[in-house]
Amino acid sequence: MKKLTRKFQPRLNIIKSASGENIVDSDKIADRWREYTEGLYSETDTTSAISTAYEKEPPPLKSEVEKATKWLNKIRPLDLMEYQLSY
Repeated sequence: MKKLTRKFQPRLNIIKSASGENIVDSDKIADRWREYTEGLYSETDTTSAISTAYEKEPPPLKSEVEKATKWLNKIRPLDLMEYQLSY
């Protein structure tokens, strides 16, 4: 029913090429999308820069673990569920 009652909106199949030109042919549009996605998944590794940008966090202190354990033992299960949902 929605298709019959809604306002007509023509579809425009136009995208820009890598050089900035408009592409209207559906085969060329598909080729451009393929080119774009291949560029996203190219072999240039950006994860090495990200993974070395921070230092490894030290393990938790014994006092931190004890504090968290006491807190978990003290609360009711419903309280923990509410805490997780609101966090």
